[in-house]
Amino acid sequence: MMRQPNQITITNGRTLADVITDHRRWLRGEPGGSGADLRGADLRGADLHGADLHGADLHDADLRGAVLSRADLHGADLHDADLRGAVLSRADLRGADLRGAVLSRADLHGADLHDADLRGADLRGADLHDADLRGADLHGADLHAIEEDVRALVRDYATPEVLGLLRALYLGRVDGTTYSGECCCLVGTIAVARGCDVGDLPRDASRLAERWALGISAGDAAPHHPVASLTAEWILAELETRPDYAPGTFGAASIPEVTLPEEAEAMALALLAKAGEMRATHV
Repeated sequence: MMRQPNQITITNGRTLADVITDHRRWLRGEPGGSGADLRGADLRGADLHGADLHGADLHDADLRGAVLSRADLHGADLHDADLRGAVLSRADLRGADLRGAVLSRADLHGADLHDADLRGADLRGADLHDADLRGADLHGADLHAIEEDVRALVRDYATPEVLGLLRALYLGRVDGTTYSGECCCLVGTIAVARGCDVGDLPRDASRLAERWALGISAGDAAPHHPVASLTAEWILAELETRPDYAPGTFGAASIPEVTLPEEAEAMALALLAKAGEMRATHV
């Protein structure tokens, strides 16, 4: 059951609604205003849809299952906050401090995470469909379970088919929200490379790899887009375990009506390697 802000006591008889009202006054520079101090607050299941918490201090707050859709959390401190299962769709999280935050199974559909600090965050199973991760810092984020599932997914397919997926990631030709079309999800792109109907391949929209790929839209090319880049790195790491993979090329892989000169392929692979090196130096 959702809890309304006027039903949640923060301290000294003040409710969450009072805190939000005073915070709004503070943002406007009005008398009696004060910045929201919600450090360590129990906000489980709170209905904060559209709340203005720009720059609020939510460090270590318990926001499990809270609804923060379309909330203004621009520059908010959510360091170590527990946001498991929280709804953050279309939320403004630009420049937010999400270091160490637990965002497993959180709904970040369409969230603006531009320049957000996600170092050490737990994003397992989070829905990142249409999320803006430009400039976001993902160093040290707990993505191990996602990485393993992406590698497990491609492990079931032949090297030329996986190379087709890798090439599509470089070209911005992956869209994690659909199984078919000119740009489609990981499994759909493998079906394109194989030349078969995607219905002939196993699909599971609930698996971590496919939920992670929701964060990739048409035009999101590796290595410039963080989700596409990491996905490509993981796929490349899996390919490098195979005896039939020729390092430094896309092999015979192809996407219909798409050609890429060998020089461009080598450059793309070099850029991806450089991105991985830069990420490693910041861990």
